[in-house]
Amino acid sequence: MSYAFRTTYRQDAETYVEDRGYAHTVTKGQASFATLDAEFGKILAVGQTARRNSEGDGWEVVDGFPLLDSVKAVKLAEINRAYESTLAALTPTYPNSERLTFNKQEEEARAWDKDNTAPTPLLDALAAGRQMDKAELVRRVLVKADAFTVASGLLTGQRQRMEDALEAAASVEEAQAIPVAYSLDPVAGIV
Repeated sequence: MSYAFRTTYRQDAETYVEDRGYAHTVTKGQASFATLDAEFGKILAVGQTARRNSEGDGWEVVDGFPLLDSVKAVKLAEINRAYESTLAALTPTYPNSERLTFNKQEEEARAWDKDNTAPTPLLDALAAGRQMDKAELVRRVLVKADAFTVASGLLTGQRQRMEDALEAAASVEEAQAIPVAYSLDPVAGIV
């Protein structure tokens, strides 16, 4: 019998994993937590899953969370959320619109660094707006771009390592046990 319609797993007192065609984690404090807790808090102990095929069916409660793919999807979402959050923390003071110019700034700075007659309309405008010498602006852009490249490379490598471990996980327990933590320690002092 297929239980693809709906599956809800109680991970702990403050976390449910719900699957209605896509697995997602619902934690205490989120709007939908109270609804889930009202529905499942009394029928599910921690570590149990309720599943059914359709609205008319009753809930079947089983121990564990037998859907490894769902657990992997939830863990991958956790890995990716933490990655995005950690990466965003590298540039917290920049508005998104400015971040969208970073690649162009770097492109122009590298071109000007090789040939100081290369056209650099964005850097020219930035230097004028900041009332800063263009050579100094180019130097700063390149220093920041290089530091960000190393830091983002390190974080991306860590994310890929976690994803590799997740793909290799053969059980729900292995998938759930993968620690999600990012660190810039190997590049301390450059960011």
